[in-house]
This record gives sequence, structure tokens and C-alpha cells, in this order.
Amino acid sequence: MFLSKKWLLNFLLKPIEPSHSYLCDFSHICHEVRPADILLIQGRNRISHIVQHITQSPWSHAALHIGHLYSIEDPKLREFVQQHYKGPLSEQLLVESMIGQGTIIVPISKYKSEHIRVCRPSG
Repeated sequence: MFLSKKWLLNFLLKPIEPSHSYLCDFSHICHEVRPADILLIQGRNRISHIVQHITQSPWSHAALHIGHLYSIEDPKLREFVQQHYKGPLSEQLLVESMIGQGTIIVPISKYKSEHIRVCRPSG
């Protein structure tokens, strides 16, 4: 039986209710996060569970924090981001790759109700 790509994509991305509830202070994360920080997210769909099982990690997704649009100093980079993000200037932005969408720019608020950890490079 031939399965369509769209059907498979919808199946893998179907949300699954979490088995635990974690404490995640989203407002604190938004206050502390800086450009170049990586946000690790514990996804809640089938593909996330597959990634978690293979990697033996609770984290199934990562996104790069790029800050507010108005705080991007390079004019060409700011213009590029504006072409790909049409939301409010007040939003903190992330760059992430999503199955079926490619690499996209999204507001951090997309993950308001998710379990998140911030990783910051050092050195």
C-alpha cells in the first residue's frame, strides 16, 4: 500500500499528550535568554518521541535564539529576517528547522507551554 507524504507527515506530527508535567517558568526563560542561546525543547508529537527514543534524551528539538528583530545590528541580516518573519517587532525570535516546512523563523512564544532548557555556549 502506497502512503502519501502528506499523510505520513500528518501522522508523525500529530500531538501526543505529555505523560508528565514539568515546571518551566517561561517568563523567566524569556528574560534570561540571549542571542546565540540554544533552546532545547521536549516535543510532544510522534516524531519527537522517535527522536527521544533514538537519542535516549528528553529533548527532541532545538532552536537558535536570535533575539528581537530590532536588536539585529547588521542591516542586511535584519532585512533578511524581516522577509521571513512578519510578526510583531516585540517578539523574541528563534530559527528552527521543522519537518515539512524547512528552516523557519518563529516567535519564542510558540513554545510557551513546552518543557524548555536553555543552553549557552561558553569560551
